[in-house]
Amino acid sequence: MRQDPTETFLTPGLHFDVPDQIYHGDPCARPSLSSTLAKTIIAKSPLHAWTASPRLNPDWEPVEKKTFDIGRAAHRAVLGAGSDYVAIPADLLSDDGGVRSKAAKEWVAEAREAGLTPLKPDEVDQIGAMAEIGNAALRRIGVEMDPSRSEVTAIAEIDGVQCRARFDNLPEAEVMIPGIGRRKVILDLKTCEDAH
Repeated sequence: MRQDPTETFLTPGLHFDVPDQIYHGDPCARPSLSSTLAKTIIAKSPLHAWTASPRLNPDWEPVEKKTFDIGRAAHRAVLGAGSDYVAIPADLLSDDGGVRSKAAKEWVAEAREAGLTPLKPDEVDQIGAMAEIGNAALRRIGVEMDPSRSEVTAIAEIDGVQCRARFDNLPEAEVMIPGIGRRKVILDLKTCEDAH
């Protein structure tokens, strides 16, 4: 979603309640550099980054990908913050589990319009399993996820460049890291198909 120019832009610092669509629409006073845009500049070109920028490219539209859907849902399930997800009714799916019928496509579009991430029922089950494993691993090192400190937006100006980042979680207390000791940490959740 493109940032509405009549909205107030975020000032430098940490912001704890910025909706996903506002962050990804670039809430800075000037078009900003994110890690994704920086990687695009390095791996491809400045023109590719310009094209991917919600503030520079007047024709920019958000991209929907299955990997983004799974990542958003996993973040919601583990971090307790961000947009919610919902199961597509099984009776709307085709025999092979696809979203092909007009009714299924309309249902998915309505869910997205409502700010929800639509997932197939088996994907919802996978997200639940991921959250259970992830939260158990965090508990083993003494981290109880505080949703109010999840999806934290950071805005800064570095060498004259407006920058933005989104931290998955910033625990308030120090965390005991086995073999290292107590440290302040930034938690970053990544999803993948294979942990190898």
